[in-house]
Amino acid sequence: MKISTKIQGNAPHLYDIAQILKKSKCVSEFLMSCGQNSMAVVVLHFLCFKVVSLIGVMFYKQPIGYIAAFPVLYENGMWWVAYLFTGIIIPVLLSMLWKRIKAEMG
Repeated sequence: MKISTKIQGNAPHLYDIAQILKKSKCVSEFLMSCGQNSMAVVVLHFLCFKVVSLIGVMFYKQPIGYIAAFPVLYENGMWWVAYLFTGIIIPVLLSMLWKRIKAEMG
């Protein structure tokens, strides 16, 4: 009973957020691209996390083996922003590029 009350209580807020997002063409196109390329995000996000970890290892002059940390090496500070954008945007861009190349090749 509590779960359904919580869902019903949050539903108007989710609807309001959806309406706001729908008005922003840039945000809605980005979210549609993420949805259309979600398999690439699922498959590639851990690999992309390693790129962020590699940059951090080079920046802090740490041993290269640290990039083997799973799932991420850095959990404090603003590193989560880099992991978030890298784990979503790079896979989406790679998937879009792959689809374009496939379409051009026939």
